Parts: sequence; structure tokens; C-alpha cells
Amino acid sequence: MSRAERRARGLLKESTPGALRLTDAATRAEKGLGAGLSFQSWVAGTPARDLKAVLERSGAGR
Repeated sequence: MSRAERRARGLLKESTPGALRLTDAATRAEKGLGAGLSFQSWVAGTPARDLKAVLERSGAGR
């Protein structure tokens, strides 16, 4: 079954559909940090969106 099918059936544990998945180690690190984010969560957030926007604007992927 594909990720899209599992997502449609509600079988995935992701908080934001389409978001990058965290490794088990990053998930454990976030729990250990309490309110803080793991590096993996941080880099997959704003920095990843900013980089994607720059690359799309420049046409680098074409």
C-alpha cells in the first residue's frame, strides 16, 4: 500500500500531511528535549521551505 493510500485511510502517524518524516531517533530526541525541536525537525521546517522557494524561483531544477 502506498503512502498516499495509507494517508487517505488515516494509517500514518504524521502531524502535518506532506511534511517530511522524522527518524525514530529524532522523535526520541524531541521527546527528551521537551519543548525544543530536534535539528532534523528544525531543518525540515523553515530552512527547507526557504531553500525550496529559492530553487523554484531560480529554475535550478529544470
